Formats: sequence, C-alpha cells, structure tokens
Amino acid sequence: PRISPAEIDASDAHQSSAFNDYYFSINDPIAERQTIFIEGNHLPERFQSLKPNQTIRIGKTGFGTGLTFIVACEQFLRYAPDNTRLQWVSTERYPMVQTDINKALWVLPLPSELRQLADDLCLCWPELIPTCHRRLFSNGRITLDLHFRDSTEVLSDLSGVVDAWCLDGFSPDRNPESWTPELFQAIANHGGDIPVFRPSFCRAEAPTRWVAVVDLMRLVDTGDLEPDEPSARLRLKIPALRSIDRRRRAEQELTQAIATELL
Repeated sequence: PRISPAEIDASDAHQSSAFNDYYFSINDPIAERQTIFIEGNHLPERFQSLKPNQTIRIGKTGFGTGLTFIVACEQFLRYAPDNTRLQWVSTERYPMVQTDINKALWVLPLPSELRQLADDLCLCWPELIPTCHRRLFSNGRITLDLHFRDSTEVLSDLSGVVDAWCLDGFSPDRNPESWTPELFQAIANHGGDIPVFRPSFCRAEAPTRWVAVVDLMRLVDTGDLEPDEPSARLRLKIPALRSIDRRRRAEQELTQAIATELL
C-alpha cells in the first residue's frame, strides 16, 4: 500500500500547499538548521566526545526535505572520531515523491560537502510505502531509519534510548497532529536527560530534585492569558534548595537567563 505524498506548491519547491507553510526558513535554511537543531542540541561537542565504537542516536519528527539530516551528517563527519556511528531515526507522514525531493534539494545553494550528502539521499530515496526504510551513508558510519508513518505511532513502538531530539513540523496551528501530548509522551518514554539548570550560587555537584516550570508565553509578554488557556512551558531540573529566598533567587535567575535567550 502507498501513502499520501506531500503536496508541494507548484511555484515553490519548499512550500507545502496542503499546510500553507514552508519546510524551513527561506532566507537562510542552513543557518536555521545549524542554530536550532545542531547547536541547540550541542551536537558538535557531543560528536567530538563520542567514545570508540559508540553510536549516537538522534530522533526527528518530520523528515521533510532531509535538510536537517544532511546538515547533521556533515557535522558528524567533521567532528566525530572515525570509529563512531550516527543513527538518525525520523518520521514522515507525508513524504515527498522522488521528483519533489530532487527539486527541493537541487535548488538549494548547498556547499560541496552538503551537496554530496544531498545527492546520496536523492539516489536512495525510497518508494512511498508505510514502513521503515533503512539507508546507509558514508561507508556505513551513518544509518538513516526513515519511517513513512505517523510520528506518534512510530515512536510509541520504538525501543531503546534516543540521545537527542529534533522536533520539527509545520506550525502547530496548521498541523496540530505534530504537536500533541501523546507524541510528547512517546518521546519522553525514550529517555534522555532533561535540561538541568544550576543557579550561580550552587555547587556543581548539587543534586537536582525539584523542577521549575517556566511559562514561556507569559515570559515573552504575549498578553494576558486565561487561567485554563494552554501555554508553552519549559521544565528544567533545579537543585533542591531548602531556603525560600534561595529558591526565589534561583527562579529569577532562570527566568532572566531564558528571557535573554528568547528576546
């Protein structure tokens, strides 16, 4: 059985006509992937620190054009020791047909190292069959497990730990199925450490026991929200602090740090 392919705008190889949204920033897509997903997950440093024969496993919801995968592969080959491996597990409910993926990647101004990876991806692009398509790159050092199925279904069935996540998809108001509590729970079930924040006055070895919840929508001052209105939240582990004053200081420091990054 085949699945529904992506519907691409006839005049723009990087825009979905079904969701009326772009697969990435059209101004500088490579820099966007690098900043949000590669640097956001500290992948260059993590690649460098891999031990001999170690595999790092990265999960991504929404494969799209494969640009994030291509950029991550280039960074892995640049920074990781020779005897290490990358496994990339990705889902895509509406994959591109061969001609669309070819066009989407061909029109991008990719440097030579990314162009070779893009060409390799296009050459082995699978038929649109709802299963896991495994592809090997760079003499077997990189494994792509590309699931042409719903993300929640795939990740609920997936076994093992995922070391880093790239959560991607069209805007939530246009593709709400990519941003559901069920999907986030499936992701959480695969382990991986949540971010840890240590206030400046805490020692490095201080145990983290309680969790601070920062309401990002209120933090960036998007207006008054009703008490029961959904809002985006960030959960971080905080060292256990008995002092109420110290807790308050830690929360203020955390809020300020996040605000500095966001605003």
